Amino acid sequence: RASAILESLRNWTKASAPAERSADVNRALNSVELLLAPEAQARKVELTFRTDLGPSWVLGDQVEVEQIVFNLVRNAIEAASGPVGARVTVSLDRAQDSVVVDVSDTGPGVPADLRHRLFEPFVTSKPGGTGLGLALCQRLAERMGGEVALRDGSPTTFRVVLPRQPAQHNEARR
Repeated sequence: RASAILESLRNWTKASAPAERSADVNRALNSVELLLAPEAQARKVELTFRTDLGPSWVLGDQVEVEQIVFNLVRNAIEAASGPVGARVTVSLDRAQDSVVVDVSDTGPGVPADLRHRLFEPFVTSKPGGTGLGLALCQRLAERMGGEVALRDGSPTTFRVVLPRQPAQHNEARR
């Protein structure tokens, strides 16, 4: 997994054609839950995944989908940790043409002065943060024809929207 992540980072600045592989967003969420549940528990953050939709196919790389979700969930856990009743909720939904993942947390929110620059490289409010996580998430989502955005309102919610893969493509890939 680490090798695949490093390869994704190397390819980050390269222009590329849309991915030709199938990625199951539901499977990515399950992997991220297994990886980050111990960290959430150690930080006393209630971590909830609402992913009962079954396979949710997008045209993209499985590791890259996992990387997007991992970065967002880990950021949410870090932001929410501390106060009693800290929660991070990850939900999966399917629209007609897209797969939607929302990552919400009960943390303090994103400072107003950072909101418009949030997805720029090296912009961070975390002490010791590199400011590359959200920029990488946005770049990977864009390569799949999607986007990552910070939603207005409370709780703090990052939304990932990725185009659904045509059903006939799923059957050919299985």
